[in-house]
Amino acid sequence: IEFNWPQHHRPTTFMPLEAIEEDNPDGGKTVWTGEVEPFGRMKGMAGITVDKGRSYIKAKVRVYNRTAFPQVFMWWANLAVPVNNAYRTVFPPDCEWVNDHDRRAVLEWPIAKGLYKTARPYNFGKGIDLSHYDAVKVPSSYLISQGQSDMDFISGYDTGINKGIATVANHHISPGKKMWHWGIGDFGDMWCSNLTDKNGPYIELMTGVYTDNQPDFTWIAPYETKEFEQYWYPVREIGEIKNATIDAAVNIEQRKDGLYFGFNVTGGFKNCKITVTDNGKEIYSEKTDMSPDKVYHKTLETEISDIHNIKVSLTDENGRELVAYTPYKRGQKQPIKVRKPVRRPLEYKTVEELYINGFHLEQYKQHNYKPEDYYLEGLRRDEGDIRC
Repeated sequence: IEFNWPQHHRPTTFMPLEAIEEDNPDGGKTVWTGEVEPFGRMKGMAGITVDKGRSYIKAKVRVYNRTAFPQVFMWWANLAVPVNNAYRTVFPPDCEWVNDHDRRAVLEWPIAKGLYKTARPYNFGKGIDLSHYDAVKVPSSYLISQGQSDMDFISGYDTGINKGIATVANHHISPGKKMWHWGIGDFGDMWCSNLTDKNGPYIELMTGVYTDNQPDFTWIAPYETKEFEQYWYPVREIGEIKNATIDAAVNIEQRKDGLYFGFNVTGGFKNCKITVTDNGKEIYSEKTDMSPDKVYHKTLETEISDIHNIKVSLTDENGRELVAYTPYKRGQKQPIKVRKPVRRPLEYKTVEELYINGFHLEQYKQHNYKPEDYYLEGLRRDEGDIRC
């Protein structure tokens, strides 16, 4: 996992870091590592944690602006996973559209159609399933577009070995979800070889906190501290998951032999209840003990008129929901608008536009133009505008 901050990529990637080990009250362990970054002199720390009795790895992150000035930062955690032609990228089912860096191109997910107008344009023709590793031919970024998903996970799954991984973070503060692919071909092979030891090729399943794009910086006030957590854990033998929390992952599929559903959990949960409802009416329930070394499978030999009316849930013995899912019905969302490049200062008619675009260039560190030029043009037109 590559932690990127205060921008992409971390300026001090190849510099040594201090680290300290911490014993947690529950018997778990945390290794804290961090730095004072050289650009804004802010402090960032990541506590890599293994909790007792849990199968996940947790990152406890603290970002501190130790200066007297407002600063901008982004945080992306890039999970590298070994891939092959059987590997699938699993975005949340409620994602229908993705975009490139800076929202300069938009594409339907997972079946991409037409031209993806990025720095390396590619025409997907009448339709190619981008979730398949071997579908991506050129280096590409696919970021879940703003407002496209209300779910907390992304995942990857190797259908050849029936195993994968889930990444979980609170989507209210961690909306960023992305797949980076070097592309199938000589260029991609070279970079995967350069950046791995023996288990390449790879792709990156990335999660951004306080950011959903690149570049997409957020403000942190003078002396402010932001804290958040990210989780990663293995999934196996249940296929491509449809939802995941820090406690459990679930898959549900309508198959020829009936309604299939399966669960993986990240801890020991006694006397769990599994419930299946159809349009609110219970059609199946069962109680069982769950643990990370146990995979739960079930196929109900029943006719389902509309799978979008089915809900599968897993609750603990106190009734707390560990994970649940109702199949998402596609066609509810529209693509975001492609962002237009910033124009030259003299091309804007109002001081308001000059201020907004200057502020955008400053916040997002877009160095194609200088933000000062927009502020100065605003002051030339209205010397009393205190914003400029």
